[in-house]
Amino acid sequence: MLRETAITAAVLLTVGAAGGTVLSGVVRDAGSGAPVAGAIVTVGDTLGTVCDDAGQFRLTVPPGVHEVAASRIGYADLRRRLEVSTAGLDTVVLELQTQPLVMPETQVHRRAPRAPRFVEVSAAAGLHFRHDYGGPRVANILQATGAGVCFFDADGDGRQDLYLVNGATLVGTADPAPTNAYYANVGGGAFVDVTTAVGLGDGGYGMGCAAADYDGDGDRDLYVTNYGANVLYRNDGAMPPVFDEVTISAGVGDGRWSVGAAWADIDNDGSLDLFVGNYLDFDVVAPPVRSMASLHEGFRAYAGPRDYDGQPDAMFLNRGDGTLVDAADDLGLNRHVGKAMGCAFGDYDDDGDADLFVANDRTRNNFYRNDGGRFTEIGLQAGVAVDEEGHKSGAMGVDFGDYDLDGRFDLFVSNFAFEYNSLYRNVGDGTFADATATAGLAEPSYRYVGWGSLFFDYDNDGDVDIFVANGDVHEDMDLLNQGITFEQPDQLFRNDGDGTFADVSEAAGLRTAGPAVGRGAAAADIDDDGDLDILVSNAGGQPHLWRNDGGNLDHWLSLRLLGQSGHADAIGARLTIQAGALTLSRQLHSGHSYLSQGDGRIYVGLGGQLTVPQLTICWPSGEVESIGDLPLDRHLTVTQGQGIQRTGDSTAWGEISP
Repeated sequence: MLRETAITAAVLLTVGAAGGTVLSGVVRDAGSGAPVAGAIVTVGDTLGTVCDDAGQFRLTVPPGVHEVAASRIGYADLRRRLEVSTAGLDTVVLELQTQPLVMPETQVHRRAPRAPRFVEVSAAAGLHFRHDYGGPRVANILQATGAGVCFFDADGDGRQDLYLVNGATLVGTADPAPTNAYYANVGGGAFVDVTTAVGLGDGGYGMGCAAADYDGDGDRDLYVTNYGANVLYRNDGAMPPVFDEVTISAGVGDGRWSVGAAWADIDNDGSLDLFVGNYLDFDVVAPPVRSMASLHEGFRAYAGPRDYDGQPDAMFLNRGDGTLVDAADDLGLNRHVGKAMGCAFGDYDDDGDADLFVANDRTRNNFYRNDGGRFTEIGLQAGVAVDEEGHKSGAMGVDFGDYDLDGRFDLFVSNFAFEYNSLYRNVGDGTFADATATAGLAEPSYRYVGWGSLFFDYDNDGDVDIFVANGDVHEDMDLLNQGITFEQPDQLFRNDGDGTFADVSEAAGLRTAGPAVGRGAAAADIDDDGDLDILVSNAGGQPHLWRNDGGNLDHWLSLRLLGQSGHADAIGARLTIQAGALTLSRQLHSGHSYLSQGDGRIYVGLGGQLTVPQLTICWPSGEVESIGDLPLDRHLTVTQGQGIQRTGDSTAWGEISP
């Protein structure tokens, strides 16, 4: 029981009635019994006070029966009828029940960015590789264009291994023959060169690479594009693996100048098919004839893409028995022969099949809509064949990604200098809008030659950012053009979540290693710590391996998908993740950027979200599967029809096997 003398001095506010009696007591939490400081106590419509820090109140009221109410934010209102005699009432206890606040949904329009930094660690990680373009100087367009990189889990230990494509000794040179290199990921972001042991040391003039389980036996095989005969390596599934060269028996030995390549099941028959983009009808020993269009460009140390005819692309259909056959013309490709560079598959119209974008150099880009296993070229209608002024750009790299979180896959295309890179927003009606300028991406890229290009979430805030590897094609550009150099800095653009991007290259540490002649680029979590690192192949030099330090400060998930019915890699699977206010869309693809391929797992940044209540997977077979209540900050393996089979934290991924 409370006595008046104990609370008189503690009353903060009392509105009383002259000649009245005293009503006093305490307001407390009904669950815990703790005093509710700041609670408001009212009597009728005219009298009221505020409880002190001990939850106590005191009011002077006239004798009689009164309606007494108590309220506080976070609690349900309480009303009681109390009779106050002429002697007063000092025994009142008012208990409030907690009640969650009913508030409208909070929309976060712009989060304060974390500040991940990239550290160049190629030597420390064990990468002792140098790209060789076959001579002391860049003397022709072949030497200026390579090469790509490929991350894939070749040995099935859950880590992303690395394949680096090299050039070759050209006619008339006495240099020792360089080869491609395969580095096994041994954990913690360290790599060991085991090229010879596994049989992946191709000595052709290399361009790009793409890995996938083309024969459906559960391990990843490797296709390498060359100037000259391409090579298909079949993985024997051993530990460590050994690769057998099966190009001829598989029927994929395209002898043209091949560049970008990508795997996808274009006809949804359960077997992965292979697209190969071909570039120029180029002969390294035959002197070219300069075209008027090329001469109009001004200075050029050697003949350029306008001086050569393009070559038809190839689309190898998988027969399901280990062999493939080129059916490009029958499937609707090559109606407009281009000069292919990078390529990527992505379901832009969300109809369940793989559409194809081919970045062409100085010819209009080809965008093929997949209509049930056959393709219709719609580049002009879709608004992605040429730039805003109708010019055929020098397109290099390409990637699909949902940068504006509307559930539709947009396009990013890297281009030549004085053209700017292109960000195409998927409008949703079968067309794209050029959003480059409004997104703030035009001016920063205008003076650079862009190659490898990636959508990836480097800071795990939920929306995808953009990385571009830059490098010119003429070694003497700095002598002839003010501000233009052969070696150029790479660029990282942070997605600010409002449709715009900010150049954070310097702040993110990408200027610490100096400029280089960037070409292929790919992202992968090399150290399995929950954020994506970057590998850039530099023409005529050593690669840059940029380790992401701090990207995992926000929550994340990585998802390794195991499909069925021949789709062991689940290439083409589409994911939708619902996490609080975020709805994120991702798709797994093989071959993108510029002649390259990234991590075979899907990485999703979750920002400040604390739960992932639902993951929906549309598998390549068309089956849709939903999984609820996913753990955060984990590498998850999801098997089609069986849900999450195995999980690991950022330090135990090596314990997970396929």
